[in-house]
Amino acid sequence: MNSALLLAAALAAVAQAGPSPAAPPPAGAAAELTLADALAELDLQSPTLAQARARADEASALVRQAASGLLPTLTASGGYTRHRDDAVMDVGRLLASLPVPPATLPPPIIIQPLEVFSGTLAVRVPLLVPSAWFDLAAARAGARSAAATAEATRRSLRAALAVTAHLGLAAEEAVAATERAEANAARLAESAERRVTAGTAAPLEPLRARTEQVKRQGDLVRARATLAQARLAAGTLLGRGGAVRILVEGEEETANPDPTATPNPNPNPTSTPTATQTPNPNPTSTPTPIWAPTPTPPLPEHALVEEALAHRPELAASAALIDSAESQVSSAWARLAPQLSLSGAAFAADVAYPTGERDGWRLGVDLTWPLYDGGLRYGKRREALARLAQARAGEAAQRLLVGQEARDAARDEAVAVERLRLAVEQRRLAAEAGDTAQRSYQAGVLSSLDVLDASDRLYAADIGLADARARLAAARVALARALGRGP
Repeated sequence: MNSALLLAAALAAVAQAGPSPAAPPPAGAAAELTLADALAELDLQSPTLAQARARADEASALVRQAASGLLPTLTASGGYTRHRDDAVMDVGRLLASLPVPPATLPPPIIIQPLEVFSGTLAVRVPLLVPSAWFDLAAARAGARSAAATAEATRRSLRAALAVTAHLGLAAEEAVAATERAEANAARLAESAERRVTAGTAAPLEPLRARTEQVKRQGDLVRARATLAQARLAAGTLLGRGGAVRILVEGEEETANPDPTATPNPNPNPTSTPTATQTPNPNPTSTPTPIWAPTPTPPLPEHALVEEALAHRPELAASAALIDSAESQVSSAWARLAPQLSLSGAAFAADVAYPTGERDGWRLGVDLTWPLYDGGLRYGKRREALARLAQARAGEAAQRLLVGQEARDAARDEAVAVERLRLAVEQRRLAAEAGDTAQRSYQAGVLSSLDVLDASDRLYAADIGLADARARLAAARVALARALGRGP
């Protein structure tokens, strides 16, 4: 997945995230977290991730339900019955006329009591249930697929949060660069006014500088709005109700933690931009990027694809779906086989049964063989075969997509590294041009229009450098996710 898709995933996750009971920070303030702490908090309280895990738990609950068909069942029941008539066979009275000792006469046999209280305890033990075996296997494969899908969602959210953090840092750099450009325009206007007063410049020069200052003030408003939006997006991804500033890769030791709260214009108009607004004593030096384009050994394309295919949870989910579909096909065929079970019951009543006893037990073996069920099992088999074909096609499409994402991510990272190198060089050249223009202006060789043009180019180089850094960070996050490594 490239950086653009990761940003889209971040925005989609923001749209799906629900409200959080956590109290939002005061207006204008943003809670600060390191990237590691933010990722840990995301795992704990992201609403989107909680939904994915709940779906996985739901699938695991189906495994227990499927297993119930293979386990014994125990049932207790009781009841009270009253009949309109009772029927009693007094065998002793019939035999009384015979020469039989009274002690050997049988007691009356109750065929139907007038009323009776009874209780039964029954147990059933499945012995041979072929379809239930495969239903259980299908449920277990479905649970594995749901768990892998939840892990894929987790990795996507973590990647989106990492990209959002880097975009927020780029927005901070843009705010800092815009503040410097606005301050430079203000100083240039003051210098032009002094020159007009001294009679060495035309009255148009201060107006040009003030126009540039107003323009940069408008850019500053937009840059701060973009920064606020990025922080709110990070907070929503974390399930918070307010803005969150995520510190990445050593930014924890910056001098000015919030450029939107305490702007600190750099008095040097050609100083190097950083995310901390720290003045650079050498205005023509090359800025040190927070995410330096460290060279990484390139991997062959087939090695990238193989690593992605081996580690991406999406493919594990697709493989589990195929296993589940194959088990469902086997279950449909197993419906043609008979089922065998063992059943037993113990019963008791307050009135003697025809046997003369008030309690008893029974034991039986049940064989069930559905010869024709109206076509239900044939429909089940067709449904299972269609699901299997769908799962196999989905797995093939997923493999192609994963391979494409790995290739695209590797190419995007290489492009981002080159763009950052060019952005650093452009910033260096723009800084040198700004220094030259400033010195020539002070010497009276160039007009303020030339200085404004150099300042505009320097400002564009600052913004381009911040954008190149963010794009490289996003590309590396995308490559890590595409290869299944995670951010």
